[in-house]
Amino acid sequence: SGVILNTATVTANPHPDFDTSDNEASASVTGISLLPSLSVQKSVMLGDSSEETSENTNGPQVFPGTQITYYIDVLNTSQAVLNNVLVDEDFPSGMSATGWTCEYDVAANSINNHSGSYSSDCIISGGGEIQLNILNPGQAFHVRLTGHATPSEVGTYCNYVKAGADGISEAEADLACLRVISPNADLALTKTVDQGE
Repeated sequence: SGVILNTATVTANPHPDFDTSDNEASASVTGISLLPSLSVQKSVMLGDSSEETSENTNGPQVFPGTQITYYIDVLNTSQAVLNNVLVDEDFPSGMSATGWTCEYDVAANSINNHSGSYSSDCIISGGGEIQLNILNPGQAFHVRLTGHATPSEVGTYCNYVKAGADGISEAEADLACLRVISPNADLALTKTVDQGE
């Protein structure tokens, strides 16, 4: 990016121009930066309740085996076309990419708008890598991951998602957490004695 100065000069030939003060004009244009950049946001949903999570929260409570959905939104914040967009989902300890469904949609800038169609299937490779070939300026890459909370031990499980593309030296990251709790047993014991005569 920068300022581009363009100057035009007019001359008269063969007749001389005795007043040359108005024979030159200039115009400047500010160039647009084509450096690639992006942003990424992640949230987790349980049922009809969506909760944004960050490093300052522990996330929603779930029982082992509860269905959960991670939403990942990657936005092209630059004026450049992003090539080879890579989303790296770091599944929490005790979970894996196995058994999860991956769906995505590419739309105009609409971060956190989770009402999209998610009409295309995506492939989770490696430990949790999801790739998109091209993301145009102003577009968002929406990913929906659906699976089950599988850790057998109670506790808080946090995991990062990272997103990068060609020409971006350091990947952007966001965090989501959830709390796995033990189902409370609710048992009642009734004892009767039948005394015979």
